[in-house]
Amino acid sequence: ILTSIRIIAKSYERILAAMADAHLTVTHAMEVWLGEHFNVHGANVRVLYDKPPMLFRPTTIDEEHELFQRLDLEGENEQL
Repeated sequence: ILTSIRIIAKSYERILAAMADAHLTVTHAMEVWLGEHFNVHGANVRVLYDKPPMLFRPTTIDEEHELFQRLDLEGENEQL
């Protein structure tokens, strides 16, 4: 029965993929894969790279230390 569900789902996706106005992918490889497996090509396929905004950056050692002091993880572990 799982095989039947997979076949139905794949057919459903292929039919609806051709009808969609636009397709969004997060990598160029995914765009190529859509073209090969779902025959989706052209201007209606866009790559939106998934990357964090500039607000996110690596945490400094001082920031990590301050966070762990606020969380008091060491004191919490002693109670266990």
